Amino acid sequence: MPQEGDKKIFIEPTAPATPEAIHAISREIVRSHFEKLISNLSDPAFDAEGRIQNLSALLNLLQVELRGRDLSRPTQIAKEVAEKIGEPPVNLMDAGAARQFATTLKATWKAELFVLEDFEDPLAVAAGLFERFQIAPKDGQIPPFISMATAIETAKQGKSAEMRRKLEATGTLLLECFGNVSLEQAARRITEFCRFLHRLPRDHGQRHGKNRYQKEEVSVSKRELIAAADAHDAECYEMVRRIPGASERQQLAKLPDLLSIRMTHKNLERHLDRVHDILRSAAASLGYPGKTKVLTYSALAQEMKSFSQELRKHEPLFLRMTRPKTRSRWSGIRLKKLLTSPIYRGCYSLNRRTRPGKKLIRDAIYWVPLIIMTMGTRLTEVLQLKAGDLIWHDDGVFCLRFAWSVEQDGKTVASRRVVPIPQVLLELGLVEWIKQRGYDAESRRQHATGGCQGIRCRRTYCHDERFGCRRPLRET
Repeated sequence: MPQEGDKKIFIEPTAPATPEAIHAISREIVRSHFEKLISNLSDPAFDAEGRIQNLSALLNLLQVELRGRDLSRPTQIAKEVAEKIGEPPVNLMDAGAARQFATTLKATWKAELFVLEDFEDPLAVAAGLFERFQIAPKDGQIPPFISMATAIETAKQGKSAEMRRKLEATGTLLLECFGNVSLEQAARRITEFCRFLHRLPRDHGQRHGKNRYQKEEVSVSKRELIAAADAHDAECYEMVRRIPGASERQQLAKLPDLLSIRMTHKNLERHLDRVHDILRSAAASLGYPGKTKVLTYSALAQEMKSFSQELRKHEPLFLRMTRPKTRSRWSGIRLKKLLTSPIYRGCYSLNRRTRPGKKLIRDAIYWVPLIIMTMGTRLTEVLQLKAGDLIWHDDGVFCLRFAWSVEQDGKTVASRRVVPIPQVLLELGLVEWIKQRGYDAESRRQHATGGCQGIRCRRTYCHDERFGCRRPLRET
């Protein structure tokens, strides 16, 4: 039996480390070590002889410690690296993980010693280690440590203002959930992030406390909001249990009006899509070696279903309340009212468009609703069209290009497309109206996929709140 004061040789396993966690810690040990080595080799003040003597002593000491089953040195180094990249504490890892760290540490020190003694290329000497831990040097440099904050900022580059705002929102939630850990660590813990969002109140972004009377923002963490919502729900469960003579079904019927509203599953999928966008940007720009799609929609739905079942084991009355946005299409009556209005049957004058008359004015107010109804586009896409977006396709049809230039923001990458103009719009004179704007499409016979550049429209438009579209403002 060990006596008091005896040295503990290795940490007893309480929660064995996963192979992914061991690989991530070992990879960072190798990556950071050789990153520092390459930096030292380019420093004229670097004392190579002193480092050789220090490495030789460390290797001999490590060998003696390992023979005595003392794994404290590799465990301590792995613990420091784990804290850096956001892995669970190393004191929860078993002796088998510590031996793997010791093997990685010995191989790294021996490779450095070989580089310094024989003046060899460090990238060539460590090629085996790099291949084992998926480290891909670029231009003679080791890829940097990719933190979550760095990956988020990289993903926002080159995006539209709307997409940057959405990536910022998802990035804030990632940092709130994990902290500024390594991107690889966050990707492996994506299920934990989804469970975090699963419990988040729907109005979490409106709890800053700012209004026209209160200018100071109140800082409330997302975890505090989750805890407050959980406490409120717990009170609701106790309240319905105290209803005299109510069955479980009757108790459940009372809960929907009482419980906190949580984030919808659709929004959860959108945040997951932005996580994948961050991973793809990191792989393209930062050398991220991991998977760029870590969870599918079906796997996400199954995981959230399992999580709800776990919560129901602790609370038999558990319900997760959401309130999706209600989007309803226009009814036939509303469409008929629009298409039989004075805008399409004849108005009194240009300034009296809602009064019946004999003038039919075919301008943006006339065309924009028709384009949306017949071509299935978004309102913003139509309002951003230029005269140069009318093209003549080789198939013998006129087409409109949507989200084609950098000034035209599309919601997604797929928004950049070419759509044929329906026959009904051709018969009403849409092409002739565009040509009157100062651009003849037939004089520039261009292919829809040719990457051609449109010209700037000769009119400047402003937003007309009465009709939800832009009207000509002035000649430019």
